[in-house]
Amino acid sequence: MLFGMAYGCMLVLLLVNFSWSEAPREPFLLANAAGNGNLAEVKSLLGKYPILLNGLTLPLLAAARNGHLEVVKLLIQRGANVNASYYGNTALIQAAHNGHSNIANLLIVNHADINAQTATEDTTLMCEAATGHWGIVRLLVAKGADINLRNLDGG
Repeated sequence: MLFGMAYGCMLVLLLVNFSWSEAPREPFLLANAAGNGNLAEVKSLLGKYPILLNGLTLPLLAAARNGHLEVVKLLIQRGANVNASYYGNTALIQAAHNGHSNIANLLIVNHADINAQTATEDTTLMCEAATGHWGIVRLLVAKGADINLRNLDGG
């Protein structure tokens, strides 16, 4: 079951791990800037297009995935939905999977759902335990992650 759980986590993560720089259209500009850690561009775009903050491209996921703490802070300050998801994949899952414990902690402190489940009902805790990110696992358990939740495979 552990293999199935890791596969489900990786599949969901792959769905959002496309190159943000290959999306030149306007709706992707904020996510592109956030994913690249361009704080000045993020500030500028938020001033021009505030509706993009929680739009389809979810810039918070991009910034969290790539470890851009200052961009994540700014997006949260401006009202980004810390629980927004793409197929259940949240900024917390992205930050944790990529080893950004400081961002994971910031998201949790700002009320990210620590037990949010992906499309395959995996939690951040399940994904990180399956991939051996023990520092993140300890953080999640310390912050109250439910160790009894099950995914679609029953794991």
